[in-house]
Amino acid sequence: MRASRDEPIAALTRHGDQRVEADIDAMNRRGRQIRLHVQCVSIGATEHGKGVVILMQELGTRPAPVH
Repeated sequence: MRASRDEPIAALTRHGDQRVEADIDAMNRRGRQIRLHVQCVSIGATEHGKGVVILMQELGTRPAPVH
């Protein structure tokens, strides 16, 4: 399933047991620019509550912008 980058968790809770994956630019806790692979997976059933598991894996440093 492809969801907009702004609403992947909301999309998972609306559409049932599915998965959203994306590679995004981020900043680590030390302020270094990095690239992440993010997977969001829906868990649970609507009658028993729903949840989302978010997995993140660092792909490496993000290249510096070219000016």
